[in-house]
Amino acid sequence: MTLNELNQFFDTYDKVESRIEEVAPLCTNICLCEEITGFRKDSDGDICIRVWSQDCGNDAYYFPLEYLSMTDDEIVECEKKKVEEARKKAAREAREEKKRLELQERKEYKRLKKKYEGDAK
Repeated sequence: MTLNELNQFFDTYDKVESRIEEVAPLCTNICLCEEITGFRKDSDGDICIRVWSQDCGNDAYYFPLEYLSMTDDEIVECEKKKVEEARKKAAREAREEKKRLELQERKEYKRLKKKYEGDAK
């Protein structure tokens, strides 16, 4: 690598690092006591940021690579959509679980009813 290429790399690295520090609080649970110790792009295309805090030790947070090229408002809107989708999914799963339990109870009721009707004869 040439000196110019190395300088370009480190300039870009510094810009990415700075943007990560801006984006992380918008889309992760990172707190003020945590220090970002590094970052990488994982195999899923997400950004993994490694953090360290005196209270919890080492930890990591993940967010989509696209967030680095989005505005802060766009990131906040995406995160709101994720929360809403997760809420809807949880509600749907709760309804499905309720239906499953009701069906299970109905089957058990029919089984016991048939059993005791047969015993009564």
